[in-house]
Formats: sequence, structure tokens, C-alpha cells
Amino acid sequence: MRGGVLPNQSFERPNFHHVSPFSVTNFTGNNVALYDPRSGSSVATIDSQISGPQGAVFDSSGNLFVANKGGTRSTGWVSFYPLGNWQTPKVIGRGVNDPVALSINAATGDLYVANKGNDTVSVYSASGSFKTAIKTGISQPEALAFNKSGDLFVANKGHSTGRGSVTVYSTTGVLQYAVTKGINGPLSMAFDATRDRLYVANNNSEAAVSVYHGFGAKAPTNAILTKSGHPVTMMLDSSGNVFVAYYVVLTAGVVRFEIREYEPHGYKEIHHISNNLSYPNALAFDTKGNLYVSNAGSNNVAAFAPGSSTPFLNFVASSPRSLSFAPPTVYVSPSPVPSPSMTPSPSGSMTPSPSPSPSPTPRSVTWATFASMPAPRDQLAAAVTGNILYAVGGDDSGYQNQLWAYDPSSNAWTTKASMPTHRAALGAGVVNGILYAIGGQTAPGVWKGTVEAYNPSSNSWTEVAQSMPTAREFPAIAVINNILYAVGGDDSSGPLTTAEAYDPLAGTWSAIPSMHTARSQLAVGVVNNVLYAIGGQSSDGSPLGTVEAYDPVGKRWTVKSSMPTARAGLTVSVVNNILYAIGGANNNGYLNVVEAYDPSVNAWSEVTSMPTARNALASGVINNVLYAVGGTNNTKILTTVEGITSGITPTPRRDRPAKRHA
Repeated sequence: MRGGVLPNQSFERPNFHHVSPFSVTNFTGNNVALYDPRSGSSVATIDSQISGPQGAVFDSSGNLFVANKGGTRSTGWVSFYPLGNWQTPKVIGRGVNDPVALSINAATGDLYVANKGNDTVSVYSASGSFKTAIKTGISQPEALAFNKSGDLFVANKGHSTGRGSVTVYSTTGVLQYAVTKGINGPLSMAFDATRDRLYVANNNSEAAVSVYHGFGAKAPTNAILTKSGHPVTMMLDSSGNVFVAYYVVLTAGVVRFEIREYEPHGYKEIHHISNNLSYPNALAFDTKGNLYVSNAGSNNVAAFAPGSSTPFLNFVASSPRSLSFAPPTVYVSPSPVPSPSMTPSPSGSMTPSPSPSPSPTPRSVTWATFASMPAPRDQLAAAVTGNILYAVGGDDSGYQNQLWAYDPSSNAWTTKASMPTHRAALGAGVVNGILYAIGGQTAPGVWKGTVEAYNPSSNSWTEVAQSMPTAREFPAIAVINNILYAVGGDDSSGPLTTAEAYDPLAGTWSAIPSMHTARSQLAVGVVNNVLYAIGGQSSDGSPLGTVEAYDPVGKRWTVKSSMPTARAGLTVSVVNNILYAIGGANNNGYLNVVEAYDPSVNAWSEVTSMPTARNALASGVINNVLYAVGGTNNTKILTTVEGITSGITPTPRRDRPAKRHA
């Protein structure tokens, strides 16, 4: 499992709370209502130039676009409200005809509108100016989605008795290909940009949701079965879990509504909601992972905490049609009013020890920018040997096998012999000057235990005869006394507690005691021959802050002070016996957070943030300079390299050391 698609990042400062209001389009009420999700109170009611609203979306600046069906003599229009100016919208009419869906292309910033009345998708600039109309291959469009490159996916229900199609277009509107296999009355789509997966909800099929892996896939590789239900709408949460709202016809005139949640590994059902639902037609998530459901049948919006089947808030609506959250960094209220019921319950299989709060003022370090990698990479691995930082494998529109070497003395990258196996989400470690690339994923759903060794002296690779016993992606790799340790990660069953050790001299793997908590996308570091497993993603998809330490001599894991910022997809490097946890992602988005852990006092401290927020990155240390390499943020996969060059050893607070727990 790779890192999930995450919402925009918010950052709370003292005495301020970022409010991300959400919009509800009330079709029969002819308005769009904005609510504060913390309390359910109304922020604003927008009714100027609103008639039969069928959808609404915020762009990254907080501007609001509303698709209006209009009256019987109208073809409809889109109302464009600049941030906060709710009563004097710009009316967009050109190219609009019964607009049923609209979406912002994050890669270009353009607005796309699906027009059911004239079988087109019209495209507008961020200011609302008409750019083009896409016509080829479109027939009764119902939903829009984009991949991370900005390619457009259109769900076409079709006019005839056919099953419909999904058509795919470049950012210039050119038809790339059409998908018909696995399609049967598509009503909703969701795109997991991190995993490069398209999900299509087929309303006419009880084999429900079809899953397509990779750009160009014309046939589904998986199907999510929804218990003989007909899906109506769907949404992905920040961890990539798939939520499907559907109905089941029990007898004539009797319909049951449910929402089921599926994890993105083997698509196993992990949660379902069967109460407080009535014709649910839209889903949305806030930055805390709470689920909001638009119920057209009961004229309300219900909000559910993660894992809960009982709503903690209900909002009155009038035949609601869509939900959309504003960017959390745009709206600020003067004081925080957190709702305890909106905070997801702690997760994980162990009780973390108390953790001291980070210092209110970050410990100051100096960040610098270094030469970028030759190409973008996330889910890569990195390791250092001979004062050279090596970056290997990873993902950028496909699984990669390139090996690049960074020399700080010349601030330059050079290309080395390619790794034999293309793979992402792998781990790497160095023993006696040899770099070992371990595990990963070679194709969606294909986990590997492959081990390949690179010799810098000969610039050559060899495959290790004995693979890692547990094939997996995101294994975290550490080295203690010339033994490689592979910890955690995930396979088809989900995040793992598994830990295994490889002795390169003997050429053998052995099992070691498992961690307390299953975790994927974790990071590890070693101080004084003790391995520390930090953060990651839990079995229920939530980010972890928990820390546990493995002592190879005593062969046991102990729980340590939790990291202040729970997150997955982070990287950890060690300088002067201090572990630095860098970047990653959680329900607040992609992170530039840096926190330092001192094992000698079991305490954490905050460190000056990294300039670029990023997830699924790698790191390494050369001559006390810590380098953060690659990764991804909310717009693209990165080539950038940033490093801490001075002030790298902050002193953690010692006023409240955490207790040690076995």
C-alpha cells in the first residue's frame, strides 16, 4: 500500500484555528449553504444567481464554483464566487448545458464542467474564462476525475441501453483512449494519484466498483463487490481507503442504504454504516478524517467520526446534491473551538507512553538547497557509503530502476548502473561498502522480497540468492553490526508487524521478534546499536506517532515516547545520536515538519521545518549534513534536495521526560 491522497495542509498557530467550511448544494432550496464543521453552525447562505444547484467546488484559493441546472427554459450556468464575495458572482454561460458535475484540475488550475445536455465537457480558466469544449467520445457525462499529470477521466453513462464508458483525455483535450470493459452505468469515479488507480462505481452492476491500475489500463485488474448493492457515489479518504455509498433493493418499494469502507490492499471491507442514511448522493472528508454524507431522502448532512456508525453532527439541508470542503488554510476564525467528538480515536495495538510536548519555538537549524536529482522520484530508497549518497528505484509514472549518486564535494549527481529490478517502495542499507536494495513493489499488487547488491567499486549489481522471507513493500531497513534489519511494511494483508534480519556474510535471513504495532510507511534509525521504529500507517489507515525500540542483544521491543506529529511516509536520519524525523503526511496533508528524538532522555523536540513539504521521501547523512531527497507533495513528484547544514543537534526539553515502558 502506498501513501494516500491527502487534503490540503493546514497549520495551526497559537490563538488561531483554521476553519475549512464545507458547502452543501440545496437543489430544491435554490441555495448553497456553508457550514462550520466544528459546530454545525451556518457560515453563510448563498442564493444570488443560484437555481437548481447540482454541484459545487472550491479551488485552491477558496473561490467557489456552482453548477446550476436552471429553469425549464434555461440550459443552466456556472456561478463563480470569488473568495468571500458571495452575493455578486460572475455568471459563466458559454458552453454550459445541464451541468451535472464540475471539478478543478490541480495540475492546471482549470475548471472542468460536465454538461449532460449537450454531451460535452467545457473547460474554463481559474478566472472563469472559456477555453475549450471537449466533445469526442462523450455521451451523457456523469462524473469527472484527474490523475496527477492532469489527464481527464470522464464517466459516460451513454444514451442507449449500452453499458457506458470512461473516456480519457490529455490536458489539451485530446482523446487518448476509451474504457468499456468493467463499465456498466458509471455514476461516480475516484482517482488515487499515489497508487495510480482509477475507481469506477457502476450503478447498473452488482459487481459494483471496477479498479484500473495505471494510465492506459483498458480492463479492470480488480473489482470491489458491494454485497449485491448498486453504488451511487464514492470517495477516497486520506489513506486511500475506498468508501462506497450504495443501495440494495430488498423487495418491491423497499430499499436499504449503506456505506462500506474497503482498504486499498486486497479491498477487504473494514467498516460499514447502515443507519442514518437516506438516498446518500455525495461524500466528503474533512482534515480530521471525519466523513460527511449528503442524504437527499432525509434532507440532511450527517457527519461520522472515523470508524463510527453513529453521526456526531447533523446539518439540515434541502434535497442536497453535493458536498465540497474549502481549503483549510484560507479561512481563519479568532479562536479554536475543537469538538472532542470530531477527533478520531487513537489507533494502534499498543498504548503509547506519554510524550512531552515539543518546544513552542522551533529549535533553529539552517536549511540549504542542493543540486536536484536527474528526474522526479518518490517512494525511493537512499543510503550512504564512501561519502556518496545513493538514490535508487522509486516511482514517477512507473516503477524505476535507476541508481544515482550524489557527491557533496561537487554538488552533482551522476548516473550509475541501473538496478536489475524496476521497483518502488523499497528499502536500502549498506554493509561493508555494499548497497543492498530490498523488497518493494514491481507492479500494482505485486510485492517482492528480492534483494540486489550494488558494488560501487565495480559499478555492478548482483542478485542475492536468498530473498527476504516476507515479500513486502515499504520495508524499513537499518544496519546494526553488519546485519540488515527489515522492519514492517505491508503486503496483501495490510501493514505488518514482521521483522527479519539478513546476514550478508552468511547469506541467510532469520526471523526476529515482531513489533507491537503493525505499520507501513514507517522509518527507522539506529543509535547505540538499538533500532528505533517510528511512525507509519496503521492497519486502519490512520497515521501513527508511536515509537518502539528493538535491542538485538535482549531480542525485545520496548515502547518509547511518541513522536508529537503522527505521520506516515516520513524519513529518519541520525546525526550525533539524535534521530531526525522529517516530512511525511497525515490527515492535515503533506508535511514539512521536522522533530528530533534523543534516546538518552526519551524526549522529542521541534526543529525548524523543512522548506518543502513532502511525503514518500528519502534521506542520508554525510559529514553531519542531513540531505532530504525527492518525495511528493500535493502538486507533483519532486527532484529537489534540501539539507540541514548547521545547528543540527537541538537539545530536547528535559523538564518532563517520558516514562519508559516495556
